[in-house]
Amino acid sequence: MRAWAFLLVAACFASAAPARAEGPADQGYRKLSGREIRAFFTGKIFLDGTHFSSRYEADGKIDGFAMGKKVSNTWKILEGNLCIADSLGELCYAVWKKGSDVELVEKNSDITIYGSVTGGGKARSSTRTSRSHASVSDDGKALITGALVLTARQARRALRAALDNHPFKTS
Repeated sequence: MRAWAFLLVAACFASAAPARAEGPADQGYRKLSGREIRAFFTGKIFLDGTHFSSRYEADGKIDGFAMGKKVSNTWKILEGNLCIADSLGELCYAVWKKGSDVELVEKNSDITIYGSVTGGGKARSSTRTSRSHASVSDDGKALITGALVLTARQARRALRAALDNHPFKTS
């Protein structure tokens, strides 16, 4: 039973963002125009405090860290969207802002990147660990929230705790 539940949760990782019925506008975010995106990101650091930290330069370069590794990408504004290119290709995002909080929503998919923008300085590799929560609903579905990326060990630990505390637990 536990092996089956672990496979079910592993399948849930395909959609790491928590499901929600509302869009960013319903949560008080405002969509930025291309000119606003450029002004908001240039010379600043976009980070989530755990997984990535990237400084957006005026010349279109992005220098920073993702999952503890140094990255060098490029960015541009295209048709009012923030487009980020790396070695795998380019993705373009609508940018939604509420204070310093930002949601990058990728066109034509359900990919959303959550983070915040801070003042100047250098992007840094984070040493914070990711926090996550796993639970099993009454209908047997697994749910993992609060983390964009989990290691296999973190996933197993969260699942084990959820399964051990669920009422349908088998001995």
